[in-house]
Amino acid sequence: MKSLIQKSLLTLTLSVTGVFLACAQSPLQEQQLLNLMHSISSHELYHWVDTLASPVFEGRLTGHKGYDSAAAYISGLFGAWGIKPVGDDGTTED
Repeated sequence: MKSLIQKSLLTLTLSVTGVFLACAQSPLQEQQLLNLMHSISSHELYHWVDTLASPVFEGRLTGHKGYDSAAAYISGLFGAWGIKPVGDDGTTED
């Protein structure tokens, strides 16, 4: 179980890093994004993965209640972090 959580944390970290770096428009923005990434602790990452993997989200399968709950949880995190919605209908979901 611990190995699975560690792999999930690594995957999440690499995914978020890739998205942030892809959004950088200049070397200054890239450095700011790298500084932001370094400010996230392993405890925070663990909490997010542990929360999403909990029974509350019922497996997160597409089309199931757990999927919608997980999407709402992540959307709430994005809002708390100041990430602005860019979806076609003004949401963080596309």
